[in-house]
Amino acid sequence: MKPPGLTTNQRIARAWALLAVLGLLLWLTQHARGAESEVTVSIAPRFRGEPLVFDQLRCTNTAGQALTVTRLDMLLSGVAVRRANGSWLEKHHWYAFISAREGRTNFVLRGLPAGDYDRLRFNIGVPTEQNHASPAQWDAAHPLNPQVNGLHWNWQGGYVFLALEGKWALPPRFAGEREGFGGERVNPLSTGLAETGLSHPSPALGGSAGVQPAGTGTPPNRRLDTGAPQAGFSWHLATDRQLMTVDVPVTLAVSSAPATVRLDFDLATVFGELTLDRDTLSTHSREGDELADWLRGNVERAFAVSRAGGLQPPLVGRGVPAAPPNDSGSRVAGGGVGTPRPTNIIGTPYRFTYAAHFPKPALPLDNPLTVEGVELGRRLFNDPLLSRGEKQSCASCHQMDGGTVDAGKAFSLGVDGLEGKRNAMPLYNLAWKSEFFWDGRAKSLRQQALMPIQDELEMHETLPNVVAKLKAASAKTPPRSSRREEAPTSQSAIGNRQSAINQSLLTSADTSYGEMFARTFGTPEITAERVGLALEQFLITVTSFDSKFDRVLRGEAKFTVEEQRGFELFHTEFDPRRGQFGADCFHCHGGPLFQNVAFANNGLDREPKDLGRFLVTGRDGDKGKFSVPSLRNVELTAPYMHDGRHRTLEEAVFHYVRNVQRSDTLDPNLAKHPPGGVRIPPQDLHALVAFLKTLTDESLRPATRRAASAPSP
Repeated sequence: MKPPGLTTNQRIARAWALLAVLGLLLWLTQHARGAESEVTVSIAPRFRGEPLVFDQLRCTNTAGQALTVTRLDMLLSGVAVRRANGSWLEKHHWYAFISAREGRTNFVLRGLPAGDYDRLRFNIGVPTEQNHASPAQWDAAHPLNPQVNGLHWNWQGGYVFLALEGKWALPPRFAGEREGFGGERVNPLSTGLAETGLSHPSPALGGSAGVQPAGTGTPPNRRLDTGAPQAGFSWHLATDRQLMTVDVPVTLAVSSAPATVRLDFDLATVFGELTLDRDTLSTHSREGDELADWLRGNVERAFAVSRAGGLQPPLVGRGVPAAPPNDSGSRVAGGGVGTPRPTNIIGTPYRFTYAAHFPKPALPLDNPLTVEGVELGRRLFNDPLLSRGEKQSCASCHQMDGGTVDAGKAFSLGVDGLEGKRNAMPLYNLAWKSEFFWDGRAKSLRQQALMPIQDELEMHETLPNVVAKLKAASAKTPPRSSRREEAPTSQSAIGNRQSAINQSLLTSADTSYGEMFARTFGTPEITAERVGLALEQFLITVTSFDSKFDRVLRGEAKFTVEEQRGFELFHTEFDPRRGQFGADCFHCHGGPLFQNVAFANNGLDREPKDLGRFLVTGRDGDKGKFSVPSLRNVELTAPYMHDGRHRTLEEAVFHYVRNVQRSDTLDPNLAKHPPGGVRIPPQDLHALVAFLKTLTDESLRPATRRAASAPSP
């Protein structure tokens, strides 16, 4: 109701006055507490002041050695800025992950009060409490989640604070030594390598000096030659002792506008006067390692502010701010983990479970798991309607009762009898991956699931045809309401509720696709996008975490002597200078998933026939690199490698003992080893294989083999 006696102009004037008062109150509130802003800090890797170029031998150290950096990753914590009055403003429980080669070089400081600041301080590494806590506590996007950073040593404990890896050019006198290992293939079981001095089991890993030669606490007196034009170095600064503090002067005036600070990180300072040789190729920061101590001091001195002020695009990299920690410890997920679930979920939420020691996965928030969606995806996965001529289903090459691979085949045959280009990859624990296929060309499971359908070497069908066939099949199936339903079998009120739902509503082969799509998405419409979403839901639920290894972790089983020896070899580095003679497997196959989030060249060919990751990124440094697969269930997934060249597990393991081929993109963790690979004797090769077989989940073993391997009553 209009106030009596007020004209239109008076009402307008009153409204403007009210807005002015509100604006004044807002201004006063901001200035009473101090205006806040955000500051983006970018770390710019350099070498002698010039931008660092990864994967190319463009840098020269003080010894005149040409070198390149292939990995520069670090974990940051405890950021603080100093006010002009000398007091410090600290951000507690703050973390960031930097991966310079991949362009993740920024971190953001939010909520800084307006004012002048003259110093910036942060740690490289994490505090003791977080370093020794379970990494499984962190949410999927958190910088301390191992799936985000790839910097956690699960079985030795703690994080790698900084990983600096690369290659260096050997002097000409070494050039001839690369020959003699060539492409020669040797029978792993008939070749003795007794000259290494490794012949007997070592003390257990964990607190011991690691895997050493029998009968002595020191390595044999022999030279560690790399035998190739390029050798590798791998420096991993870790343990509480190596926590680094960066403290640099900065002139920064913070107002309400965003600001930016660029920190130059000069790798020439890190290398200092160091000469790369057999004594400096590797450090894992074990106690008493002088190289690690020396590098720590150099890293702390290598930072300097090169720019500070208003935001000036373009920013370097694509870093993401740290998410707040989540200490719930939950190992049950539905939808996204650590993030609010969507409110418009259709269907019955699916109870997604996984091992307590697994990191939290990043489940898709826009495609929350439901019982109905998972079962629709399962049916589509097994339906040959998705292929041309209805000859194959996804399950034809990914047999769920057999390791989820095309057992025994290097290359699967498509509907036209043509061989694929690469070995069929296993499909378990895909919830912990973010890039799919051997070359990582698919960025989501829904995208990946539709690609084989359209590949002319595989299912050779079009998505419009798939949709049309599914619609036609649905039209031929009478509505479920017109059929008599069988009551589900008796279920306990708690444990089997989800099984009852599956059995009574979804698993009948004569349920129409229209009904299943309606229960999953709210309407019976069938589209290619929905097919991909349903397949994604099903594939996410294919998990494996109940092997003998897991039972050992839970205290329900024990390793044999041979398996224990294999475990020790697997998780111990090869570093003769420090008396370590392990197989060095954990660098690429670490953590509870026994995989790596990165791509690597593992030395299959001197000149890669398949360019792998390069075909996706176009970066020369990615030639011959492929996704690092999980070693869980590796016993069931023969043949091995992206091209299936190794027929047996023993042959695959022996590749790393004798047949590693040197190339420009060989992973530094392999390039630092002697010619051909890590020399271990046959009995240790057998021990490694025995340990790898403890990673087998019996539920994935073919039923006939499960029965044959079952213990006698």
